[in-house]
Amino acid sequence: QWAVSPAFTLVHISGSGGSFTVEGTLAYPDGVIYKLVAVLELAGGKVRAQRSYFAPQMEAPDWRSQWVEHIQGGSQ
Repeated sequence: QWAVSPAFTLVHISGSGGSFTVEGTLAYPDGVIYKLVAVLELAGGKVRAQRSYFAPQMEAPDWRSQWVEHIQGGSQ
């Protein structure tokens, strides 16, 4: 079972067998949004290991705009 605080929004889960990747966002009370990726290893129906990576959400700098392809209807 998962216990998720109201500040966590699940965006996507992928994987199979004993390896899963979870993507989400964390909203802090001061309004700061963090992006989260967690890699889970399962064994016997339980989480054996978890590696989590997170960083604050930010706009891409202008110097990268030459490599951006805007896709209509896409999510960020």
